[in-house]
Amino acid sequence: SATVTLFLVALSVLAVAARPLNVLRLMIVVGMLVIFAAVLYVPLLSKFFALALPWDATSAVAVLVGLIGGVCVVVVGRIVDRWRKAHS
Repeated sequence: SATVTLFLVALSVLAVAARPLNVLRLMIVVGMLVIFAAVLYVPLLSKFFALALPWDATSAVAVLVGLIGGVCVVVVGRIVDRWRKAHS
């Protein structure tokens, strides 16, 4: 579950770093999400990487914390962008 939390935060860091999103950058971000979902839910990949996300309370908390972390990354990214524009 820590892997899922870290992935969600890392995905939002990738999305913020890729701004402004054009088609190629959006495809990279979405591709990362699709590949990670495949690793979690395709049995061969899930077994190879020893990753699974059973839907229980622990997984729900991991996803929730990852989403909160992702929102924090986006908010801080926007604050930093505004600060840079104001001081340039």
